[in-house]
Amino acid sequence: NDEGRALEAANYIWHELLPLLTKTMKDNSGHQMPVDGIAVTELLHSRGINCRYLGRLATLAGAEEAKDLAAQKDVQEGKLSKLPRRVMPLCWLEILECEIVARAAKHVLDSYLTENCGAAALRPAQTIAAFLSALLST
Repeated sequence: NDEGRALEAANYIWHELLPLLTKTMKDNSGHQMPVDGIAVTELLHSRGINCRYLGRLATLAGAEEAKDLAAQKDVQEGKLSKLPRRVMPLCWLEILECEIVARAAKHVLDSYLTENCGAAALRPAQTIAAFLSALLST
């Protein structure tokens, strides 16, 4: 019974709340655009959405950006007379992606510092510098 209700709640979030939040971000209605991870987390939590859905939100934002680019191309080719009034803010996907990378990096770095009885924690500056170098290098 509890498992069924949890599945029902997850389906509601996946199919209803996340697309609704994406539409809200595109329409720029009823919110301020989050500028950092804390604001994204607060926005999601205020709507009953867990941060585990960041990937789904990024996928939806990417799909909306693709629609906007297709509409822009159609206008340039004369297939449409004007662009849609509302477009997905490009910063929304960037903020989501940054938060996904930051959360993943935090978990990886935490595991580096705690594995082998915390051997890497004896030299945290070197461990963190090497980790950031690997993360940020090309």
